[in-house]
Amino acid sequence: MPHMLKKLTGAPIDAVKVQLEADAETHAKDSMYLEHVWQDATDPSVVWFLFRINDLEHAKALTARTHAEARAKDPNVKLPETIFLADV
Repeated sequence: MPHMLKKLTGAPIDAVKVQLEADAETHAKDSMYLEHVWQDATDPSVVWFLFRINDLEHAKALTARTHAEARAKDPNVKLPETIFLADV
């Protein structure tokens, strides 16, 4: 099962959790299921979160599209870094 790991810097973990909960239904429609949220032990301003995904290519395209839309609205928007993980 592929996964998508996201790293967001500069957002409080509580705010990230609230946003992820609010977006859970939308994420599920896109076959993205939140599995875990962590606060970086070395740098508390960093939040990591992991999604189980069904379709790696769909998740890549969706991420590219949503990030492009967000940057079009606000070129300075803080977006998470994304790492796509595949089973081997």
